[in-house]
Amino acid sequence: NFGHVNEYLSGDQAGITVNPESPEEIAAALLKLLDDKKLYNHLSNNGKQAADQKYRWEFMEEKLLKIFRELVTGSSNE
Repeated sequence: NFGHVNEYLSGDQAGITVNPESPEEIAAALLKLLDDKKLYNHLSNNGKQAADQKYRWEFMEEKLLKIFRELVTGSSNE
């Protein structure tokens, strides 16, 4: 649960966020996933779908190029 990770995981319903410095929270989240196969499958499928539809390099590359173009030209027009 740091940076934008929480936003991505929550928005895509693709995971459980925990305090990375809390072994108790990490263990509880792992046990929850091991005990609840339906939740595990739901989060897993959503994560795969999000990675395939939103976060593939081809999509991210175009977004980054657009940002770079805007920075260089000073406008959002292509």
